[in-house]
Amino acid sequence: MGEWCMKWPKRGLRAAAVTSNPYQSPQPVPEESPAVPRPARDGWKLVSIAVLVVALAWFVPLLNFVAFAFLGWATSRGWPDAARIGARAMPLVMGVILGVLVLTGLPWLHFATAEVHRWSGHAIVVLVYTCTAYALGVLIHQQLVRYPVLAVAQSLGLLISLAVLLLASMTGYLDDDPRTSAAAHETQGRFVGLHMVVLPTAFAISLVVWHRAFRPEPSSRGAV
Repeated sequence: MGEWCMKWPKRGLRAAAVTSNPYQSPQPVPEESPAVPRPARDGWKLVSIAVLVVALAWFVPLLNFVAFAFLGWATSRGWPDAARIGARAMPLVMGVILGVLVLTGLPWLHFATAEVHRWSGHAIVVLVYTCTAYALGVLIHQQLVRYPVLAVAQSLGLLISLAVLLLASMTGYLDDDPRTSAAAHETQGRFVGLHMVVLPTAFAISLVVWHRAFRPEPSSRGAV
């Protein structure tokens, strides 16, 4: 025991001499890789699963809708600000396509732009279907626990916008050769009133409500 105690200071001095040697080249200190935040890691995992589910369920409408909602929820879990900004930008893109539909649907332009009008209608139906599901997922993740009543009301608003667009797309077929029908005049009136005036206006209002639903919190109004 005594010998060990006698050797202990020598070991300490020897170690100090080695570490304080001015002729010894300093050893490089390995840099630590920045740690990825856990929500981002979880977000990547959940988004990967959601994309796989969407790919597998592409031809199953109801399962496809649920998969896109899960994709929105997973994105909001990993990157809440980016998910909110994306959900808020979606109605702006739909508004541009709606403007194209309105312009190409005017009576004096419709015959020249009939194909553009038809394919724009198909595009906006697919876009609104997928974006509604995605926005629902973001809304459920960010608002359901804190503001349940408001989240339910906003979710119903998103579903109503989808229903209005589907109804508008179906009323577009009322104008298919109405002269062969006995109620041609009434059919033409429904087409003009519903497809060209009422439903596009209701859908435009729903896009404004959609855009407002994903505005930043009062404490972070500087965000997009």
